[in-house]
Amino acid sequence: MIEYIAIFLLSCVVLVWAGGKTVIALSRIARILRWKEFTVASLLMAIGSSLPEFFVGIISALNKKPQLSFGNVLGSNIVALTLVIFTATLFLRTIKINKEAIKKSVSLAAVYVALPFLLMFDGRLSRADGFILIVSFVFYLKHFFLQQQRFKKPFDHYKKPPQEKLKIFFRELGIFLFSLILFLLSAEGIIFAAGEISSAAHLSLAIMGILGIALGTSLPEITFTIRSIKMGHKEMVLGDALGSVMVNTGLVLGTTVLISPFEIKYTGLYFNSLIFSFLIAVLFFLFARTKNEINRKEGLILFSLYLLFVIIEAAIETLITI
Repeated sequence: MIEYIAIFLLSCVVLVWAGGKTVIALSRIARILRWKEFTVASLLMAIGSSLPEFFVGIISALNKKPQLSFGNVLGSNIVALTLVIFTATLFLRTIKINKEAIKKSVSLAAVYVALPFLLMFDGRLSRADGFILIVSFVFYLKHFFLQQQRFKKPFDHYKKPPQEKLKIFFRELGIFLFSLILFLLSAEGIIFAAGEISSAAHLSLAIMGILGIALGTSLPEITFTIRSIKMGHKEMVLGDALGSVMVNTGLVLGTTVLISPFEIKYTGLYFNSLIFSFLIAVLFFLFARTKNEINRKEGLILFSLYLLFVIIEAAIETLITI
């Protein structure tokens, strides 16, 4: 048991480290290419910071443990709309939402959080459901590319000679590719260890994904949030959180279910996650749309909901195992 916990923790550390390196590498590449701030956050950084969830999803599906990925996606979405936003409000006091395109992204994120809830009503997630999720991600990409033209402010760019920029570009690209290898290895370690721990401790794969793995794989988003604020890119914080929800739900969960569809067991755990996801999404939507901002008090409310979610989830798991 101890050795599996050690493997799990070490794999999570490697995953988080690789996630941090990926975020830094992609941000530097974006600076060289002079992409727009919200573009960088909503797509590039959202995909980059969601790579841990993606690799965990692929490996769990290949190992016939897709429940880990499902739980991970549900948990990660909750973390993105609570812990990440709360962290941002601690530094910024308020997150301004003053562009129509961002408001539409807030609405879309609320819909994406509710989508798995609708698809699992028949007691399973099939390949048809996976296809629907992938199509929803394609729809998000279409929406994104139509809306991103409204953003004019570019990401910081390096004031360096072209040769120096080219050198930095290939260096960061190499770091990014190396991080992908680390993602693959660490995800394999996490899935293996999580399976052994759940069997030895009589825990469901769902709870391992929802509480354990989700928090670990969401650390790159929190890292990106703090880094963006320190660099003065406040607009990117919300873009990353919203983009991560859509990438996790559409791309990550959709790919996982296409590879390995599964029946929903321990519905209490999943439904509790989905109910909290929906509640958090609604509150997030209301906070964002009423005053066009999310303040520190509202961030604290979202954080409190996350703590309540963890407590109830743990209580349900305890009742199941008794």
